[in-house]
Amino acid sequence: MDERAIFYIDGLNLYNGLKKANLRKYYWLDLRELARKLCLPSQRLVRVKYFTSMVSTKFDEGKFQRQSSYIKALKTLPDVEVFLGRHQKGMTVCNRCGKIFRNFNEKMTDMNIAVEMFKDAYQKNCDTQILISGDSDLVPVCRAVLELFNIKLVIFFPPHRKTDRLREYCHFSARIFTNYFKKSQLPEEIIDSNGNEIIKPEYWR
Repeated sequence: MDERAIFYIDGLNLYNGLKKANLRKYYWLDLRELARKLCLPSQRLVRVKYFTSMVSTKFDEGKFQRQSSYIKALKTLPDVEVFLGRHQKGMTVCNRCGKIFRNFNEKMTDMNIAVEMFKDAYQKNCDTQILISGDSDLVPVCRAVLELFNIKLVIFFPPHRKTDRLREYCHFSARIFTNYFKKSQLPEEIIDSNGNEIIKPEYWR
């Protein structure tokens, strides 16, 4: 019998990894297709859960519009669910000059991922949980899932987001190679169920 697999994708961690690897042209990512390609032949994809927070329009209007288009595109995909946290305004002090800069910090994403992983394990919604993230803050939930449930846990690291701490709490871990992103792109133009056109942002082309 096939192993039922659910993917949990840390959106900001994935985005920052692609950004650091200079892979902006692959931001328009078909998460369902990526998950399908990462599944083993013995695994059956049940669900993809994507976790992120919307960029504040006060921080960057252009980035907000591009992210909004992407979220709308993701919601057209079958078996993909989007979970939104929030950004909280904060301040950062430059270590060199002492100048204070305004920034926005993502909140609730780690908690949302942890809740969904724990809930799916408890309700026996899957046999394998596959996490795409390199955030060591997710170590506690990975450890709890392994200790409390008969669940197979796999972790795929985005580019430049590998952490040894997470590797300790899974059955298997690996890096996602660029070719997977290249071959998992959404169409540049998408029509949603209401007939609205969603277009890949020009900045990402």
